[in-house]
Amino acid sequence: MKMKKAYIIITSLCAIIILFSGSYYLSYKAALEQFNNNATQKDSQLVKTVEENKLENQEEVMEVDYVVETVKPNTKYTLETYNVKENSFSKEILGTPDFLIGLTREEIITYLSNYMKDVPIEEFEKGLISYELVSFSSKEVVLRKTYNSDNIKYKYYLVVLDGYITVYYSDKKTVYEYTDIELTNLSEEEQNKLVDGYYVKDQEELYGILEGYTS
Repeated sequence: MKMKKAYIIITSLCAIIILFSGSYYLSYKAALEQFNNNATQKDSQLVKTVEENKLENQEEVMEVDYVVETVKPNTKYTLETYNVKENSFSKEILGTPDFLIGLTREEIITYLSNYMKDVPIEEFEKGLISYELVSFSSKEVVLRKTYNSDNIKYKYYLVVLDGYITVYYSDKKTVYEYTDIELTNLSEEEQNKLVDGYYVKDQEELYGILEGYTS
């Protein structure tokens, strides 16, 4: 009888121990699984945050990369002048000209190219052969003009306009003088020359020719 009672007690204790062990194991497993899930979520969130930061930094870098520099009113402007014939070079720091303000590097290059296609007569007479951008930033712009008066072999150009002799500068675009000398009053040889047009070296030669036509 006593043995049976002891057996029951031991069996009950074992059952209780097994029950508590099972409960503890299940609780531990559930807690471990929850911990792993939380850790995974935190890792995912961390990775997402890092990726978002990278993307923001890339966007900032891209924004910086796409900032286009232009000439401002306070940009330092330097004009260099080189004379090939005299082998002389000079630099001037001037106020920023209006035509440069707001322009980018490419726009300045385009402007200078167009300028050389239609050089003002005063620059043409001095022998301007190039106008170029030396350096560019929003802080400083350096331009250079190069002259060579030896390139100007002829200063004037004679041709007929509306039946009268007209004197152009050698650029053949800028009128130097309109004359009242009619083409029909000249010899056939001179008429043929003037219809085609021809260059004149300098002012002395020009007025010699015009005086000859009127005498």
